[in-house]
Formats: sequence, C-alpha cells, structure tokens
Amino acid sequence: MNAVPVAVAHSLDHDISLDPPVRHSRPPVLVEVEPLPEIPGELRRQLARHQLLLPLLRQSVIAKAVAEVVLTEEERQQAQQAWGASHGLRSADDLKNHLQRHELSEADVLWQAELPTRIERHCQEHFLHRAEQRYLARKN
Repeated sequence: MNAVPVAVAHSLDHDISLDPPVRHSRPPVLVEVEPLPEIPGELRRQLARHQLLLPLLRQSVIAKAVAEVVLTEEERQQAQQAWGASHGLRSADDLKNHLQRHELSEADVLWQAELPTRIERHCQEHFLHRAEQRYLARKN
C-alpha cells in the first residue's frame, strides 16, 4: 500500500483571543497516512450518514502518529490500571467478560488503555516547545 500525504492543521496555529485573527503564511504539515482498506460503498455511506466516517479517519491518523511512541513499563501499568478502574474491572474474570462482551482482543484493550498516554507523550515531544514559545512571545 502506498502512503498518502494528508494536510494536517495544527491546533496551536490559531491563538484564542479577542484580537483579530492573524494569518500565518506557514504551509500545512504533510503527514504520511496509510490508506484505510477499501470500505464498501454502502458501509461508507452509512458511516457518513451517522457521522462516524470522519471520527474513524481521525482515529486512524492519531493511531499512525502515536504508533511509534514507546512507553515505560511503569507508564503502561498505570495506563492499564486507570483504564480498568474507569471500566469497573476489578478482576481477571471481569476483564475476560468485558473482552467477550465487546468482542475485543487483549491487544485492542492494551491499545485503548495506552492511547491517552501515548497521545500525551506525542504532544509533549512535538508541541510543548511551541506552546512555551508562544507563552513567552505573548508575555513580552
């Protein structure tokens, strides 16, 4: 499969203020995104009709962006414990029942549990310096 470049606008490109918007001449960043497997026409129309197609694409882009983020074992354990607590899972049997009820694999659950931490780490690595730079620029 060939990766397709997709323009992504950064949320930090627009300041929240009452001042008139300032247009940046910076071009959008291109991110290589693996194309999704072909979605049959009827399913694609149903997803679009129920406003689920864009969230699917958004989650695919996020997954691609954070796939290379490596978590420490401690971060993984904390993420898994937090996810289990938020879903009311107190034992291995609770987890097993949850997997069966939602037709998920253990890998799916691990991904769901680690995703918020991966996103946070990705944002810190790629955008924190920009936020600090903007803070200092506005402070002066």
